[in-house]
Amino acid sequence: MIPSDARLIRFRVVPSQRWRGKPLYREIVESARRLGLAGASVFSVQFSLGSEGVIHDAQSDYSAAGVPVIVEIIEAPERIDDLLNELAPVADQLAATVEEVRVIRHSPHGHRDNVTPGAG
Repeated sequence: MIPSDARLIRFRVVPSQRWRGKPLYREIVESARRLGLAGASVFSVQFSLGSEGVIHDAQSDYSAAGVPVIVEIIEAPERIDDLLNELAPVADQLAATVEEVRVIRHSPHGHRDNVTPGAG
């Protein structure tokens, strides 16, 4: 289970980047799976400004290859460190941010402590 005080790591990956013969974003997710992390999500970007000053638009037929994807993983700090160690061979290809997050669990059908119906 992910602790309430966790970390969010967010990778920006161009889909054409490859590692171990597969797209890099897929290998990040598969590395997370091998390490037993709670999960990973990949999001496509619709519109972006790259570091080279070029605007990439997912709707444009000729520039879609440069549109990045974002991989997000929320996990315990030491588990994020494990993932970064796993990805060390491709660290020079990765752009990532890490931030402290507070995980809040919402369980609509589970037990709720100290909740009075109609209170609020």
